[in-house]
Amino acid sequence: MSIFNFYKPNMADVHFHEDGWECCDNAQNNQSWYTETRDPVRIQLFGPPASWSFDLRDEKAAHAFFYAQSQSFGGALLDIAVETIAGVECLVGVFKYKSPIPDHSGMYYVGIVWLPFEKFLFQVNFESLEQGTTRRA
Repeated sequence: MSIFNFYKPNMADVHFHEDGWECCDNAQNNQSWYTETRDPVRIQLFGPPASWSFDLRDEKAAHAFFYAQSQSFGGALLDIAVETIAGVECLVGVFKYKSPIPDHSGMYYVGIVWLPFEKFLFQVNFESLEQGTTRRA
């Protein structure tokens, strides 16, 4: 038996550039920041991992699942792909939703990176509210 069978993941296991960001939550399984442009970024640690009804490497099944899920929330799936980050297979998705801010006609974009492991899952959200002049067709 490997010593890694006893390893318990923690938030320090995932690193990315956060210089200039403002930390707004630093809990045991959740960390959140605001970027310089006030866009939220959040990383979460889940254990056990997601119980999706499809294999992570099956992009067609992932697309069908997240397409339906985003539609049920009134949004749209823009892209989903299986990628490799630092040698780890992950699922990357980009979604758009109506702005959650009342009387704001812009869109709300969400990028998510899911890093699944056998006994846990890291999820990183990058979110941005459309800024500037928007026009409905």
